[in-house]
Order: sequence, then C-alpha cells, then structure tokens
Amino acid sequence: MTTYVLGQVTILDPIKWEIYCNELILTLQEWGGEMVFRGAQVDTLVGRSAGAASMVVTFPNRHSARHWYQSIEYRALLPIQKAAAEIQLNVFESDS
Repeated sequence: MTTYVLGQVTILDPIKWEIYCNELILTLQEWGGEMVFRGAQVDTLVGRSAGAASMVVTFPNRHSARHWYQSIEYRALLPIQKAAAEIQLNVFESDS
C-alpha cells in the first residue's frame, strides 16, 4: 500500500535546510522513496498550522518508509536536520 511521509517544517537556517533537502533526496532511492512535494506554506484555510513549510515523500509501503528512516544514510543527516529545522514527520497509508 502506497505510504506517504509528511514533514511539517519550521525552517531555522535556510542554507542548512537546502543542504539537508539535497542530501535527503539521495537517501530515498534505496527504499523506493520519491520526493513528491516540497514548498513553503502560503495560507491556512482552517485550523492551526504545524509549520511554515511542508514536504511529502512517497514510499511503496510503510516498511520501506520505516527502513529509510532508520537507515544509516538518513540517520547521518540528523545533525544537519536538527540545525536546519524543526520537523514533525508523520506516516500515512493511502486509502486509494
């Protein structure tokens, strides 16, 4: 079942954020992941926003998403990620 990782982001350092995102993309391929969307929030229509930017990554299944997150390659990016932004990652499975 197609799985999506939604990142809600508050960027702390735009330069480090770009470095993190570029490196992040390189960690996805082994697990069948693909960056679908990355962008800044421009409006909130209802409710409260969890961050000023969002990103969506798709995986073939939730196990691939979990293995990617636990991979040595992704874990090596965590120091950059923590300096670049505050991120909340949530995993969703598609109903369709």
